[in-house]
Amino acid sequence: YRHSFDLFVLSAGGVPILPDRRKLTLLTYKPVLYAANVKEDELADGNAYVEQVKAFASEENSEVFIVCAQIEQEIAELDEEEKQMFLEELGINQSGLDRIIAASYKLLGLLSYLTAGPKEVKAWTITKGTKAPGAAGKKTAGNLSVL
Repeated sequence: YRHSFDLFVLSAGGVPILPDRRKLTLLTYKPVLYAANVKEDELADGNAYVEQVKAFASEENSEVFIVCAQIEQEIAELDEEEKQMFLEELGINQSGLDRIIAASYKLLGLLSYLTAGPKEVKAWTITKGTKAPGAAGKKTAGNLSVL
């Protein structure tokens, strides 16, 4: 449960100073990701409770993803080909793990920046809207960059 409150600091003269809330690191200002654990037959579309969670989350600009813990356990034991067939049978295209990663990236305003060279391919996590030169970051050993 998140509380709404006004935060201000008094200056030495007793005048209230309103800080920019985005610069504060309070937990109550952090983005929230809600996981809705449902039955197997509710995984594709959710249920009435999921809709309530979605309505609540949208009011606070948060994300919701639907997951079935039982299915996730079963998926973890399958190889990649069996996993894809299983997901298709359920009417979904991503596992809960994949959806939580995507939802987390979206909520935090992140994306993956890919680099490829003759010996390796790397994925770097960067903030959405970062231009390519900014994504290149600082020089490290060789000509690779840290993002």
